[in-house]
Amino acid sequence: MLIKALNYVRLAYYIIRPKTIILRRFSRGLGDNIMLSMLLPGIRAKYPLHKIIVETPWPALFIGNPNIDWVTDLHIVTTGKHLKPRYRVTPSTKESIYKQLGQSIGGIETRRPEVFLSNDELDSVRLGLPSSYIVVCPIGKMGLTANRKEWGVERFQQLCELLKAFAIVQVGNQADPLLSGVIDRRGLDIRETAAVLKHARLFIGLEGGLMHLSEAVGVRAAIIYGGFILPEISAYKDQLTFYHRSPCSPCFDSNRMLPPCESMECMEPITPSVVFDALRMKGWLHVDGV
Repeated sequence: MLIKALNYVRLAYYIIRPKTIILRRFSRGLGDNIMLSMLLPGIRAKYPLHKIIVETPWPALFIGNPNIDWVTDLHIVTTGKHLKPRYRVTPSTKESIYKQLGQSIGGIETRRPEVFLSNDELDSVRLGLPSSYIVVCPIGKMGLTANRKEWGVERFQQLCELLKAFAIVQVGNQADPLLSGVIDRRGLDIRETAAVLKHARLFIGLEGGLMHLSEAVGVRAAIIYGGFILPEISAYKDQLTFYHRSPCSPCFDSNRMLPPCESMECMEPITPSVVFDALRMKGWLHVDGV
């Protein structure tokens, strides 16, 4: 209670301080909060004499970030000090969410997201892990998008069997189904998960939070899109994406809750063999002797 009270005092100080900018989260989602880091270098350049505060439910993402003065999960409504970025995606949207975010707060230039990890954090997660491995996360966030991002645990299992020449590390929530034959690193906190990703040769997962986290630590990624959202709306330029347009694609609308999709026909052509072959063609599976 004392720490929280002191944090409120600190927040009040920043609010009454003339030169303060508070970058405010626009959702509670992991990916959306990682994207806030894309704006910080531009905000720092535009407001070099201001204190820059980040308000987020994921404060651990911003530990060690040199572009901020403080990060907090506290919220007080103010006028004139908050920057609240926004994006809007509908089936007809053509502009990337990253460009939209920068434009929504005065034309701030966006860069790649970044999470800063210490050497101690990077070293601590190496225990029990091989020198080279691939990270997978077979389950995405359901809620606003229902099942529409899901490729299926069975397909991820089949892909892991095709990747039998490599060590596979699974991350995600502790309650997620555990794939067979993988090294289990489910249930880690977000910074530990980031450190596991940082050491990986490759991340394979779904459009969403860990896609952004992999970019934030600089690891290449193969992302299963299906037909839910156009890759040019949310993918990063160096990521390998798997998109299939079905008659109802894309279907994402960021302003409304979507019902579950019964057919998921956009995922059907994206077989484990298609993903495996694309990874080989990309040269991402090359190792000596394989």
